[in-house]
Amino acid sequence: MATKRRRLKRDDNRIIEWRSGRAYGDFRAYTDVGGSKMALAEPGKTWATTDEAIAAVLYDAELERLELARRRRRRLLRLRRQVDRDARAVILLRNMTT
Repeated sequence: MATKRRRLKRDDNRIIEWRSGRAYGDFRAYTDVGGSKMALAEPGKTWATTDEAIAAVLYDAELERLELARRRRRRLLRLRRQVDRDARAVILLRNMTT
């Protein structure tokens, strides 16, 4: 038996895929911080929700979590580059004084 699928991409770029009446979010644009396709399930439940309003709320919550993870990752990368620059400057100064 084939499963019924429909994919909704809204104006706000929210991608929710419906399979057999259940909602799945497409977060593959965030693979750098763990994003993938995932069931939009309420906390404590294993099955994806069948309610469109709940799916939208769950999608937005996961999207916010992934965006926060991406911002943190970028901040860490910036900090790492700054530390590398500072360490190189210290090494250069040590070499100049000896």
